[in-house]
Amino acid sequence: MLRKLFNQEFQTLQVTRKQKNIKNIRSVEGTRPLVTAKRRRIDDDLKKAEIQFTVTSACHFSVSAVDHVGEVTASNFKASVLENIMLHRTKCSKTKTEVVSPAIQEDLKLDLDGQKYCVFLDESTDVMSSKNLCIAVSFFGQKNNGLKIAYLSYL
Repeated sequence: MLRKLFNQEFQTLQVTRKQKNIKNIRSVEGTRPLVTAKRRRIDDDLKKAEIQFTVTSACHFSVSAVDHVGEVTASNFKASVLENIMLHRTKCSKTKTEVVSPAIQEDLKLDLDGQKYCVFLDESTDVMSSKNLCIAVSFFGQKNNGLKIAYLSYL
């Protein structure tokens, strides 16, 4: 008897859910499709400006400040290339790792080719007790005819 009542209640609940789902589907059918954003064309001058901005940020301030500096730059440099700059933390980080770093490494490989060099390893432990290893190299650079120290990696 109890099982029969339970089955009836369960079937009623399923029918109610089906009706509710059908109602929800009907409400979705009347909606408009999502509009995709137009892709903007990025000219070479803007690409150069974003790369220069990325290198400057790597040398002078943290990546978290890029959002704010990029927005201020875009809003204050109207009628210039920098008006269209769209550089935030994620794009800046990717530009560093995917564009700037390989170019610097390739340049360093060409400069080190056939030269004697000295490798420096420096291990340190940060506040969170994680170990870090910095790898640098010093050599006599052919381009600037002087001693050069270059950072290779941080592990």
